[in-house]
Amino acid sequence: MVFIGQHWYLPLAAFMLMVLWAFMILVSPSPKPEPQEVIPFPDDVDEYCRCKGREIAEGLRRQRGAAGVFILELLVAASIGLVLLAAEIPNVAATLGANQQNQAWETLAAINKAEGFYLRMFGNGYQRPAFLSGNGAVAARACDTPEVLGANYSAPFAATSSGGYVFVFTPGSAVSAGSGCANAGYSSYTLTATPTSPGRYSFYTDNSATTHYRTDSQPATVTDSVLPW
Repeated sequence: MVFIGQHWYLPLAAFMLMVLWAFMILVSPSPKPEPQEVIPFPDDVDEYCRCKGREIAEGLRRQRGAAGVFILELLVAASIGLVLLAAEIPNVAATLGANQQNQAWETLAAINKAEGFYLRMFGNGYQRPAFLSGNGAVAARACDTPEVLGANYSAPFAATSSGGYVFVFTPGSAVSAGSGCANAGYSSYTLTATPTSPGRYSFYTDNSATTHYRTDSQPATVTDSVLPW
């Protein structure tokens, strides 16, 4: 199961191969009948008809038997494929949860980096993620248009939830606006990422850039365990 979990696509590929095999059997042409020897018409017509009737009936029975075996094989193959796919559903869900968890941590880390960069560059405290984001055009960077954070990292804070998480930015008190800055920043901030379903880590970070986490999916705080990286 561990091997299948790491290679969740293998059961799907096996199932598709089974379907392709069944399709090829269905569309494959029937073998051409061998030429039969021409037999003179018998004198006893009634007996001849009875013999041919039995031959035709036997041929039909064989065809029905072959069709039944094929249908049985197809059902067995489909059942095996469905069982493998059903066994993979928990692994796929776990993989998706892990990816969303990693993305949530990456979002917080990117914002911490951008906040520190903005503070050092403009001396205007910290700002909300949406204020820091932009297209990354260095020529446009200024205190009020910093362009130091990708829009994909600030967008989750404008949504009710994103990627299975709820992101919240909480600013501290306002600071005096820096030189050439029209929008004063904040003295501190906190960031949280809380999962919308159980089984995933929740995260907390602040302007110290230290990230804390919980494993029970409850909102993380500054008193929770610190991530070792």
